[in-house]
Amino acid sequence: PVYDIGCFFSYENPFLGSRRKNLLDCLLDWRPSNSLIADQVDFGSVARNSLSLPIQNNLFLTYRSSLCSCKIVFTAYPENWDGDSRTWEAFASGALVFKDKSWIDIPNQVKPNIHFEEFDASDKDSISCAIDKAKWYLSHDSHREKMALAGYNFVNKYHRPTNRLRYILNWPLSSNYFL
Repeated sequence: PVYDIGCFFSYENPFLGSRRKNLLDCLLDWRPSNSLIADQVDFGSVARNSLSLPIQNNLFLTYRSSLCSCKIVFTAYPENWDGDSRTWEAFASGALVFKDKSWIDIPNQVKPNIHFEEFDASDKDSISCAIDKAKWYLSHDSHREKMALAGYNFVNKYHRPTNRLRYILNWPLSSNYFL
């Protein structure tokens, strides 16, 4: 099946935080049909330990399959930090990504309105505006697919693990970054 909206956080996660809770609250207030919101989600050691399980019991593969079945994926950062693996997983799914505002500059930064749609998960009004945009994109497939492909291609080119490792290994030892 193909789903309109995906957001893969769980209210049961004790580390959910206010940003992700705001996002879930707003999405569930909208109640979009044909969507996966707070669905098929595990977290922490349960999710990490499933990576070594057989295919039929592998929670990561179930999550990945669900993620790749969505036209639009919403994601928000955990409390008190910028960036997480779910952001990059969302881009890798090929869906149009709606992501939380980023505060830290990284090389080859993905750009709002070109590679993804941005909102501030600490602000429910900002999330509501993002939901209105998502509704528009769901009725304008070519625009949604164009931005989703731009995001996927950009992340595939500049944000693979090898890119990150190369960046870290090329930091000058004299850098104040580690001080």
